[in-house]
Parts: sequence; C-alpha cells; structure tokens
Amino acid sequence: MSNFDFKKSNRKCSVTGRDFETGEEYVSALIQSGEEMLRVDFGTDQWNEPPEACIGWWKSRVPDLDKGRVYWAPRNVLLAYFEHLVEKPETGDIQYVMGLLLVRKRILRLVDSVQDETGQWIVLNDASQKKNYELAVPDLTAEQLSTIQAELEQKLFTDHRELDVDEERDAG
Repeated sequence: MSNFDFKKSNRKCSVTGRDFETGEEYVSALIQSGEEMLRVDFGTDQWNEPPEACIGWWKSRVPDLDKGRVYWAPRNVLLAYFEHLVEKPETGDIQYVMGLLLVRKRILRLVDSVQDETGQWIVLNDASQKKNYELAVPDLTAEQLSTIQAELEQKLFTDHRELDVDEERDAG
C-alpha cells in the first residue's frame, strides 16, 4: 500500500468568502453537484441544515496555525463518501485510493486480492456493516494519483479532530 501526503485545506466560508478566524467553528459538507463531489465550508452563521444532495457533514474549529496537524473527517462521513463512490462505476480510480486509505485508517480491512481474466481486484470488508467491497486495481500514473490526492484533501480533511458519533458514545 502506498503512502499519501495530504496538505491542509482552505479556511474560508463558501457563502461569504470570509476567512475563518483561529478558534472559530465552521461546518464542512460533502455535496453532490452534477457529476462533481464538492467540499463546501460554511460559517456557523451561514449553516441552517444540510443542503440538498449532501452526502455528509461535520463541525470543525479552526486550530492555532502553529499546531499544523491534519485530521480526517469523521468516520461516518468517510464511509458515506466511499459508499457514494462505490455506487458510481466511473469513479473506479478514486474508489480504489479511498478504499486503501480506509484500510490504512483501520475503518475497512483488506481480506483478499484476486487476479482473473478481467484484471486484479481487492476485497475490502466493513466489519461494522458486515459488508464486502470488490474494487478493481487501476494502473495509476503519478499525475493521476496526485490529482486524486488533491481531491481527497479538499473534501475529507480538517485541521481539528472531531469525535465520531460512535467515539462520543464510547467516551460518554
């Protein structure tokens, strides 16, 4: 499995264009827009409820910029986005990279690798949902991989760790 280098995303309200201040809360949402999946950040004063075509959303807080750590979106958002990709055959390359990243984060487990006349496949398992995913292994160039990394960075990373619903329940 490859290592991926993700950079921090932008900290601006998509509605007003205003920069978020250190310590300010904001809401990030993954929204289906035509054939494109967008990450949209909202100031809390601009957020009422998830917009139509929203795949998942989470609250974050702008950290002290000196800390410099990047976190994943909550587990339920990562899985919702992955499920969304799996339903679209044309997203095979990003499905594969996202699947590997979920394995790396121990959200999914690699259970098999298969070679047949149609190509190479991996089988991933989500133990919590008792569900398997079969993903084709694409032949990605460095440029394609870089493009996928940038897309995932824009959509799925935040500078502030938010507890998942399951983590909050376990902590409480």
